[in-house]
Amino acid sequence: MSKEETRAKIIKTFRELAVNKNLDNITVLEIAESCGITPQTFYNHFEDKYQMVEEMHNERFDEICEKVVGGQITWEEGLCEYLNGFIKAKRFLIRAFGKLGDDDSYVQSVEEHMVCAMKSLYEEKNNAPADDVFVFAMRVYADGMLSTIYKWLKDQDRMPVEKLAKYISKAVPKTVIDGFSTIISTRG
Repeated sequence: MSKEETRAKIIKTFRELAVNKNLDNITVLEIAESCGITPQTFYNHFEDKYQMVEEMHNERFDEICEKVVGGQITWEEGLCEYLNGFIKAKRFLIRAFGKLGDDDSYVQSVEEHMVCAMKSLYEEKNNAPADDVFVFAMRVYADGMLSTIYKWLKDQDRMPVEKLAKYISKAVPKTVIDGFSTIISTRG
C-alpha cells in the first residue's frame, strides 16, 4: 500500500469509528488496529489524532474554496457544505472551540489555515500579493465566523444551516468581497 493509500485508509477508518464514538474516546491504537496497521504507521502520517482531524478540516475547507472559486457553487452553498461538516463532528468541535483563548487551540489553527488559504487563492488568481488590509479583513471575518459557528453548535434550538450560511455570507467584509470579486464566479 502506498503512503497516500495508507493515509486515506487511516482517515476512512477514523470516520467509520467516529460515527459511533466521540473523538476523545477513540484511541490511536484503536484506529491502527481497525485498519490493520501499527500505531507507529499512524504516527508516520500524523502527530496525533487531533492533528489528523485538523488536516481533515483543512482539506475539506480547501476543496470547498476551490469549488467556490471554480464557479461550481456559490459562497453561500459552500458555507452550507462547511456547516454540515461541523454538525457531524459537533461534540468534538464544541470541546475544541471551547478553548478559544488558547494559543495552541484547534480554532487558532483552523483560523490561520482559512486566512492563509484565502490569501493564497487571492494571490494565485490575481497574480499579485494580497495587501495587509485584505489579510486583516479576512482574519476578522474568519475569527467572527468561527466564533459564531461555535455558539451555533452549542445552541440546542439552532437555526437551520441554510439560514446561518446566508447570514455568514452577508457578513463578508467589503474589502474581502472586493478582493475576490474578480475571481469568484457568481451563479444566478
